[in-house]
Formats: sequence, structure tokens, C-alpha cells
Amino acid sequence: MINTGFEPGQRNLTIHKGYLLLGQKLYDQAYKVFSDLLSHNPQDYEALVGLASVFQHKNKTDDSIKIALRAIEINPEYYHAYDILAEIYFINKNDYIKAEEFALKSLELEPFASSTYSLLAQIYFFQRQYDSCYYYANQALMLDPENYIAHMALGLYYYQIPDFEKAKEHYKACLAIAPNCSVVYGNYGNLNLTFAENKMGYELIREALRLNPSDRFLQESFREAFIRNNPFYAPLYWATNSRFDDVYLIYILLVSMITAAFLSQIPLIPDFIKALLIYTFLFTTFFMLFLVFYRFIIRFLVNIYYSWCIKTNRLAKII
Repeated sequence: MINTGFEPGQRNLTIHKGYLLLGQKLYDQAYKVFSDLLSHNPQDYEALVGLASVFQHKNKTDDSIKIALRAIEINPEYYHAYDILAEIYFINKNDYIKAEEFALKSLELEPFASSTYSLLAQIYFFQRQYDSCYYYANQALMLDPENYIAHMALGLYYYQIPDFEKAKEHYKACLAIAPNCSVVYGNYGNLNLTFAENKMGYELIREALRLNPSDRFLQESFREAFIRNNPFYAPLYWATNSRFDDVYLIYILLVSMITAAFLSQIPLIPDFIKALLIYTFLFTTFFMLFLVFYRFIIRFLVNIYYSWCIKTNRLAKII
């Protein structure tokens, strides 16, 4: 038992209070709670991990690593310290090798921690080890079916495979469990944009940005959704709502060229029909080039406006 100067029950409540404040993003208040505990006992490794988490969320990455390592020095068997280090290296430093190392060590100490499995699933996804991502995400859900991070990892996995219906299924499960998770809204929105479900993608990413307006990834994701749903840009999509991008433009152009060239060489076709084919091809070519140019100009102008909104802190007004 840790000697803290508190009654055991009181100390546990104080630790719990610190993590509740963390969850509410009240980082300064959480800092005070964990610091008070450490002022009574600098060897309180649970309070040290709480403090490391505070510094992680405040982007004081080096400080958070030092504090978590200090907790491990005091108690090398405390798996939460390895978990927080894995999170720091994964989220703050994008060092997936180090993150994997600490997460696997945590799993050695506590093999039934669903959160560690789901963290490893994310780490392996970004390492492009998709089979491992799938395995660890499913292990996490076996231990805790309500683990929304595991569902999100499987959504990312199925997006990559691709199996978009399965990806949607897991994103929907995510939102049912964690309806205020901006990352899930963002990933689900991008999935919809991939299949030109532009209105749905726009609404999902807009909700993500409302929940976390300072996130750069979400800002850039919303940029694409904002462009596609602009009334001057939207006509570049077929009525069937399938994406009308440059690949389709080139495909239509090539088909019209080949068809016109083939038919014009058939002797039985009258000259006026051959002339009509040539003019049709020229018209198609002009129309395709016009769409490409129009698309470029509209995207360019909307991009400028969007960047101006971010620069002048007006983004909230357009979401």
C-alpha cells in the first residue's frame, strides 16, 4: 500500500477525481489534484502516471515521458505507466516502434486489459501491419464489447481492405458507444467522402469539428467536404451521386475517341455521319476540358476562402 498521508479511501477518491477532471479536459485542476498527492508522497506512482497524462494532454511531451519513466522506476510492475508511455509515443511523438514496445510490455503485466489491445490495434494499423491490427482489435472486443476504440480500429482496417459496408458497421457501433468522439465522426465522414456520399460526409465531419475545432486533421478533412458541397462545385457529380473525378473524365474522353475513330473507318457509314462523329468527339473533348478547368477554378477559389476562414478564426461561422 502506498503511504500518502491520506486515508486509503480518501486517496483513491482523490485519484479518481483527478482522472474525472482529465476526462473533462480541466487539465489545470487535474494538475493540482495530482500535484497535491505527490506533495504528500513523491513516490506515489499512480499520481505520477496521472500527472504524466496531464502533461501529455498539455503537449508537454518530454515532461510527461520523464514522469512516466519515474513511475516505472518506483514500480516496474505498474502496467498503467507503460500504457501512458505507449500513448505518448503513439499520439504525441508518432513513434510507433516505441509505442509498440511499451504497449507489449503493458500486456505482459496485464494480459486482460482491453484498452491496451485496442491501442496496439491502432499502432499496427499505422505501421500497415493490417493483420495484427485486426487481431488485436478483435481481442479487445472479446474482452470488452463496448471498446469503441477497437471498433474504430476495425473501421480503419475494413476501409483499407476495402470492405466499406463492414467499415460503416464499425463506425456506427463507435458512435453508439461514444457519441461525442470527434475522431470517429471524422473517420466516418471521410469514409462517406470516399464514396461521394458528400452530404453525409459533410455533416459527419462538421460534427467532428464542432466537438474538436482545433484539430488540424479534422480541419483539412472538412476542407474537402466543404468544397464538394459548395453549390458551384456540386454539379460536378452525377445525379447517381457517384464521384465525377478526373478518372471518369479521361475514361469518357478515351471511349469517345476510340468509338469515333473506329466508326469513321467503316466504309458503309455515310460521310455526313462520319462528320457528325468527328464533331461529337470535338464537342465531348471541349466539354471535358471545360469541366476540368471549371473544377480547378472553383476548387481554387473555395480553398482560398476556407484558408482565410481558418486564418481569421472564422471557421466556426461556416460550420
